[in-house]
Amino acid sequence: MKNSATMTDDLQKQCEEYLTGWKRALADYDNLKKELAREKDEMRERVRERVAVELIPILDHFDQANHHVPVLNLSEEEATKFQNWLNGLRHVQTQLEAVMAELGLEMIPTDGLADTHLHEIVSERMEEYREVGAILEVIQTGWKLNSHIVRPAKVIVNQTSQ
Repeated sequence: MKNSATMTDDLQKQCEEYLTGWKRALADYDNLKKELAREKDEMRERVRERVAVELIPILDHFDQANHHVPVLNLSEEEATKFQNWLNGLRHVQTQLEAVMAELGLEMIPTDGLADTHLHEIVSERMEEYREVGAILEVIQTGWKLNSHIVRPAKVIVNQTSQ
């Protein structure tokens, strides 16, 4: 039969093993929670990007519609109705842009010089009194989502050489 000191040592070792196992399980659980939170954040970002990519063409269509508003020869009453309709359409566009901004989507700036990280140069033309590489015209609006380029802006720049 074991003496009391040996039994105490055995119990002490067993308690330490249990404590070590419990601490390991607790650490594993904590790591699992962190991993799941990271995966959840990544999934949220992928969904956010997917929604943005799907909605960007709708914003493009609103821009196209605004650039091609017809000039109509209407009576005053019809002109007022048309203007109210147009204002409503623009209000819907503004609401959509606000939702996109809440998602973190923002337009890529197109003033100043072209930046190949943000802009896709689709053509060049010469304007004498403009700086070389200056953006002259925007062909398609570019978008970024939380500093990640979703679509570069397509631009025409001032010619770099003749």
